[in-house]
Amino acid sequence: MPDDQLRHLSLDGLRSLEALITDTSSLIYANRAGFLLPLVRAVRLTAPPGVFDELRGKISREAGLQFVTRIEDNEAVYRGYKVDAQVIVAAGQSRLPILSDDLTLLGRAAEHEIAGYTVRAMLELLLLRQRIDLESYTRFKRSLSELVRYAVPLWVAAEELHWQIRKEIG
Repeated sequence: MPDDQLRHLSLDGLRSLEALITDTSSLIYANRAGFLLPLVRAVRLTAPPGVFDELRGKISREAGLQFVTRIEDNEAVYRGYKVDAQVIVAAGQSRLPILSDDLTLLGRAAEHEIAGYTVRAMLELLLLRQRIDLESYTRFKRSLSELVRYAVPLWVAAEELHWQIRKEIG
């Protein structure tokens, strides 16, 4: 993944982040790592219908799923599209970045000039916005590391961001 596709992974990028279109796996990873609820309270997550179809029975509403907005207006637009394509279409229509841990989907988003964030970057967002403390951050990061193997450029970008945040918040 070229560096110019990661330029939005910055303190300013995280500070200005208000909403994302999410895919299925990122919600599952955040839930399994234990920080879905703080995440959905820190940033607005929206998903196309296919994501909710794939999630059926995998995440409880109480874990934070009730705070993820389902795109319902014009659901017919998404019929016939695979879930990843639904995420790209929704992001394009809403002009929002995506949340995905799928390198292929992040690459497709970049081709459409749509910024992409990973759950690992969202962990940094939670720390920056002081929604979690450093002890929780460390625990969540360890859990996430057991679930996801990130491409080196994504991992390095998140680590660099982490140390910028630590300089700022102490």
